[in-house]
Amino acid sequence: MSLFRRFGASLSGAVLALVLPLSQSQAADCVRLNALNHCGIGAARLSLTGTSVLVENGSETGMDGVAIHTGPMTSWSAAAFIETNAPESKTVLSSVSGGAVTSSAFIEQRGESIAYGASFTGSGSRTYSVSVYREGVLKAYYIYPDINPSLLPVTRPSLSFKWSPSCRPIGQSYSQCMVACRRYGSCNYCKYPCGSSWASPYGGVSSWSFALAYSSVTLPDGRVVEGDELVLTEERDNPGSSAPVCDELRIQTTAQSTTLFSSSIVRAK
Repeated sequence: MSLFRRFGASLSGAVLALVLPLSQSQAADCVRLNALNHCGIGAARLSLTGTSVLVENGSETGMDGVAIHTGPMTSWSAAAFIETNAPESKTVLSSVSGGAVTSSAFIEQRGESIAYGASFTGSGSRTYSVSVYREGVLKAYYIYPDINPSLLPVTRPSLSFKWSPSCRPIGQSYSQCMVACRRYGSCNYCKYPCGSSWASPYGGVSSWSFALAYSSVTLPDGRVVEGDELVLTEERDNPGSSAPVCDELRIQTTAQSTTLFSSSIVRAK
């Protein structure tokens, strides 16, 4: 069973170990982009490359990454290239409030399959819903019935000569993408990073959103739908509970490097 395959007591422990308090895991260097401080976690080293932040991880343990110090916020968004020479990679994105993780998104890449999942803890949520969109139109909706959902696999269509990825898939370097793109007849997408976002309007529910490089989403009930955006939203036991306002966003990965573009936030009022 992979590290992020199931959510529950064992995974919760792994996530707590993986997403260490910054005081225990911060690397020495920080850079500032778009008025936000980005600081290394673990053995990661950061550098500012024009309009992006390059995060070079010192190991493949999944402990390294970047902490973005946002101050109180209700949403964050960015686009990123996550690159590795290994056949698979695992990435965790976490929203943080006062040093405590309030929600996490899990991305597991194996070859040309990318699986997504989430965990929401800040307001006592036990499970979450999945929404698949295509060109802004909702195509499928599913609510996990239990607290230990499996990751949701997203793959490329089996054979479609009119289809190509919308952004460079997680795990691929530019050179790898330029080889893989030959089957699609266009390599333009290799230049574009895939976007991710987190949102939690004050007192509202939290969600993670991802632009999909591949388009075939297999839901737990067996449906396979085509989409370009995946949204994972917490389902609360107590709908009246309030989520804490977050002040930090962390990205940790087993991949060798992450390049962040256009990181932006909406500040809490």
